[in-house]
Amino acid sequence: MASRSFGQPVYTRPEMEEAVSTYTARAAEKMRRQQLVTAQLVVFIHTNRFRPQDAPYNATQAVSLAVATGPTPAGSSRRRCAPWTRSGGPATATRRQG
Repeated sequence: MASRSFGQPVYTRPEMEEAVSTYTARAAEKMRRQQLVTAQLVVFIHTNRFRPQDAPYNATQAVSLAVATGPTPAGSSRRRCAPWTRSGGPATATRRQG
């Protein structure tokens, strides 16, 4: 598993798509260096639990790949942001993704 916290809050879907795409590409690079493959990606996002003034939000979405692969799946940015899309996104800043 690999996850990361954002350096600054993410408020919009385009920001989230960029962050998820960048992070997924980095994770794929690490997997290739280790000669690993995967048949599934699981994306999760959640708000900062240490900010009680923000409404809590969390979502998870699994993406199955037709063939186990190490390279970044082309055009999968929208699928990876499905946790954001499914509920219209959080009302507050998203803090973490994985």
